[in-house]
Order: sequence, then structure tokens, then C-alpha cells
Amino acid sequence: MSLAAGVAVATASAGATTAALTKILRRFGVVDVPVRRSLHDEPTARGGGLAILIAVGLGTIAGLMIGAGYHVPGAAWLVCTTILYGALGFTDDLTGLSARFRFAIQIAVGLLSGATGALLGGWGVVWALFAAAAFLIAVNITNFMDGANGLVATHAVVTGTWFAVLGTVAGTRSTTLFALCLAGAAAGFLPFNAVRPKVFLGDVGSYAIGAALTASAIVFIANGLPIVAVAVPFVIYVLDTGYTLQLRMRAGERWYEPHKLHVYQRLVSAGWSHLRVNLVASASTAALCLLSVPFLLGWATWTQVLTGLLMAAIALLYLRLPVLAGAPVPWRKDAP
Repeated sequence: MSLAAGVAVATASAGATTAALTKILRRFGVVDVPVRRSLHDEPTARGGGLAILIAVGLGTIAGLMIGAGYHVPGAAWLVCTTILYGALGFTDDLTGLSARFRFAIQIAVGLLSGATGALLGGWGVVWALFAAAAFLIAVNITNFMDGANGLVATHAVVTGTWFAVLGTVAGTRSTTLFALCLAGAAAGFLPFNAVRPKVFLGDVGSYAIGAALTASAIVFIANGLPIVAVAVPFVIYVLDTGYTLQLRMRAGERWYEPHKLHVYQRLVSAGWSHLRVNLVASASTAALCLLSVPFLLGWATWTQVLTGLLMAAIALLYLRLPVLAGAPVPWRKDAP
């Protein structure tokens, strides 16, 4: 009952808040104006991810109030970590922080969140440092992937749902509630973003979602769940970012400069719709999650090997999609 209530509150509040927030953001000029590297053509309100941040908090609180047996300090850590990163992202949306300052604050917030989590869970210093590094990487990768309509929000729905399954297996009810609320909040936001977007997530959304998923993953790993089952939702993101980064570095480009050369960006440039790219990327993540079940449940080794090979095939196929779609290869000298 408490899980259903939390999801309902998160979904409904995300939809209502996004509708109101879109008008406010436009009124105050918080708008993403298209530039050369953009995949959109019209000025669009930016910072709608604040609605997801609010909704996740409200949904989790509602679930905690209605239900019993939750680890409240653990739930508070998940929510507060998400709020901290979301606040940093929203500040960047409003003021445009310098890259160095933003990076320094990300490290500071990661260390604070990692140390707090380690104290609550009794994880130790090594876990605190691991958490800080994980937050730094995941938050930025999620931000890099937030370039196609609905992509990050749909990924949050898929991963949040999968993490609810992992939370049930691990017996971490607070994380299950939190993950479901994240999925519900992202679902409530999607109608305003997936097709003909009225508002973008902004850094507040990508930072908050990246932090929320990472915090949940850290809890699962600390509770002994198989790393494969916990890590699979991040595979497409990590591969897309890492593959693009190494190609740009090999081509002598400045890897730290903005671009639109990610796999998903090249697919849009090749003529794929944002919706199609979103569905393919999200379906790939969902398939990887399902294929990790043998690892999660400890099935026979041969089933793990077989599903591992299938997972690798899906990942490699995703990376190959721009070539199959006829997208130009920008790293070749003869490319247009």
C-alpha cells in the first residue's frame, strides 16, 4: 500500500509541478536557445527536472508516512543526496557555473554524500571514496546523455523499476520505495518532454537522476547484490560516453568541448526521430536488465555465460547503430 501511494504521489506531483514550472521558467527566461550542437530547433524552457526532484521527495515521504518497517535514515540519505546534486544542477541552469567550479562542487558533494552514507551503513572510508567517485562519473555521464527528448527520463523509468526489483530481492524496502518514486516521477514528467517537448530536464534533472540512481546502486552493492545486476542499467550510458570520448581523443579533438557526436546524437543527425532513439536506447537497457536475472538469482554458470554473450551483443549493436543508420563518420578526414 505504501509503495503504491508513494508512486501515485510522485507521478501526480511530477505532472502537476512540471505543468506549472514550465510557465514559470519561461516567464523568468530560463530557456535553452538552440546552438550549433543542439538537436532541437526552437527555444525551450530548461530546468523542468526540478519537478522530478520535488516529486521524488514527496513520494518517498508519503510512502514512509503510510508504511512501516522502512529504514528512515537510509531513505533520508537517498533523498538528500538527490537534492544536493539537483540543487547544484539548478544553480547551473540559472547562473551558468564555470566548469572548474562546477567540477569542484561535484567532488565536494560526492565526498559529503559518500562519507554520510558510509557512516549510516558502516561501510568504511574506502566505500566513502568509492561512492564519491561513482557520483562524479555517473552524474556527468547522465548529463552528457541528456540530449534527446525523453531519453534520460525514460531511462529513469526503466532503471527505477529494475532497481525496485533489486530492492525487493535485497530486502531494502527504503530503496525499493525510493526507486519506484523516481520511476513514477520520471513517468509524470515524460508527457511534457518525450514528444514535442515543452520543457527540458536541465542540469537539475540530469544531476538529480544520475545521483538518485547511483545512490541506489551503492546501497545494492553494499548489500551484496551481484555487480552485474546492479551495473547493467548504466551500460549503454557508459559505452556511449566512453566510446565517443576515446574516438574524439584519437582524432585529436578537444574531448572536453561540447559536441553532438554521441551515438544517440549521430542517430538523430542521421534522420532518426528523438522518439525512435529514445525507444531503442531504453529497450536496450531494459533487455540488459532482464538478461542479468541469471546473475541476480545465481543460476547455473552456462546460463550466465549465455546471457553475458547476449548482453555483449546488444551493447555492441548499439554502438554500431550509427553506421547501420548511414550516419557520417565524423572522425574520418573525408567525412562531410
